[in-house]
Amino acid sequence: MKPFDFELPPDAASAGWEDRTVYAFVGPVCDSLEHRILVVLERKLPRALADLDTFAARRTENVIGGRDHFEIVKQTRTTLGTLPALELRLKQVLDARLAEQLQYFFLIDGDRGVTLSCRYTGKSFKLVGPEVREVIEHLVTRR
Repeated sequence: MKPFDFELPPDAASAGWEDRTVYAFVGPVCDSLEHRILVVLERKLPRALADLDTFAARRTENVIGGRDHFEIVKQTRTTLGTLPALELRLKQVLDARLAEQLQYFFLIDGDRGVTLSCRYTGKSFKLVGPEVREVIEHLVTRR
């Protein structure tokens, strides 16, 4: 079975419309948090964003833009499947009792930009993090 495939009308791009398909994979509840992997596909990536460093920098600006009280825990190059990727992990303190970790992977697959993300608590990152990485690896290699 072929998955749904939608195309914007040819003149939509000139009017400012972009195809950013979002998939959400809902996972287990751990430490009172329902885990989700979000995948954003940006089809027909503009040439200005066609290299991984530029794409990741622009998406990192979007991620960090509206957040207060966060620190970058990790920002490094990695590989997902056979594709080079950049990983960004943030820690955001929501209140005196609650901090969450946000993990992002940015990669380019042909002419598509891909952002994968998941949210954790400190405890759930240790418990669910390896499983999330395994699921993400599977999603990337099945493309």
